[in-house]
Amino acid sequence: MNEHGQDQEYVEAAGDLAYTQALTGPSSWPKVIGILAIIYGSIGITCQGMGVVGIMLAPIWRAMAGINIDPPPVIQILTYVGFAIFVSLGILLVVGGVRLCRRRSRGVANLKAWAVMRLVMVVIWFVASYLTIPANVEMQRTITESVNKKLAEANRPPQPFDEDTVYRRAVIGAAVGAGVVSIFPLFLGFYLSRRRIDEEIGRWDEALEH
Repeated sequence: MNEHGQDQEYVEAAGDLAYTQALTGPSSWPKVIGILAIIYGSIGITCQGMGVVGIMLAPIWRAMAGINIDPPPVIQILTYVGFAIFVSLGILLVVGGVRLCRRRSRGVANLKAWAVMRLVMVVIWFVASYLTIPANVEMQRTITESVNKKLAEANRPPQPFDEDTVYRRAVIGAAVGAGVVSIFPLFLGFYLSRRRIDEEIGRWDEALEH
């Protein structure tokens, strides 16, 4: 076998991470995906926290406006349960992102698990939102009636309320919201499930064992 053939055979046989990096340099996708996961998870946790704070402060704002109406209990319960679940998922996403930046296979497992659980929660959230639309519509009707009484006392025109329009907008909002929040977990799940990614992750584990 000539020298060129021996070199080619060695290149094809070399599968360890160190040799691959010596030829091509370390791949950049773990850091890019990891940072995206950290940012996405951090924003999600922050938004969930702000949402719960808003729900807790809502009675004060309504009282200041002279509207003594509380959301239906089912909506309040779903809000707090959703907060606990989504914050937990956000933490899992951030932890997975940090591990992925460090090229740990557990980080990929964390992100795959998050993607699956997040998509399951999207379906549950959409169904729950759809089932609670009548309660939301009724609450908005009551708030509008209370506001219109205040406006009538001030000799101002009332706010219009159309139940069909409110219902239709709620359905569209729930569907669009479900579609938007499904984009990142779908991307993450498909990207991390590629064969090339699995092969590279295997080399990480081999490198750690040496």
